[in-house]
Amino acid sequence: MKAIRNAAKALIIREGCLLALKMQDANGVYFILPGGGQEPGETLADTVRRECYEEIAAEVAVHELRFVREFLTEVPHRVEFIFRCTLKSDWGVGRLPDSGQLGVVWLPLAELQHTRFYPSGLRTLLGNGGHESAAVYLGDLP
Repeated sequence: MKAIRNAAKALIIREGCLLALKMQDANGVYFILPGGGQEPGETLADTVRRECYEEIAAEVAVHELRFVREFLTEVPHRVEFIFRCTLKSDWGVGRLPDSGQLGVVWLPLAELQHTRFYPSGLRTLLGNGGHESAAVYLGDLP
C-alpha cells in the first residue's frame, strides 16, 4: 500500500499581501507558503502552528481550511492542507528554517501572477485578495 504524507500550510493575508517564504534553488528565487509535514500524533492545526514557529518565528491563529492539494505522482503520496491563519505575534526567520530558505516576505497579491510562487495554481485564486469562494479541493495542482 502506498504511504500518504500529510502537510499543513498557512495562508496569511494582510493588507493585500501574502506572507511567504523566500526560497532559492538552481533556477533562482521562488516563494512558498509557510508550513510542512505533519508529525505522528499531531493535529493539522498543531502542525501549522509548529511549522510557522519554526519557519517564520511567529505564533499563528489557525482558522478554516481553505484548500486541499495533492501530489499524485510523488512517493510517498502527499496531501497539503492549506489553512487561513492570522498572526498572533511578530514574525521573522524562525529557528528551523527550510533548506534553501532565504527569508520571509510579504508578497503583494496584485503582483502574484508575475511571481514564481508555488503552488502556482493558487496565484489566480488569490489574485482578488483571497476572498473568492473557490472549491476547497484543488487536486494535483502544480
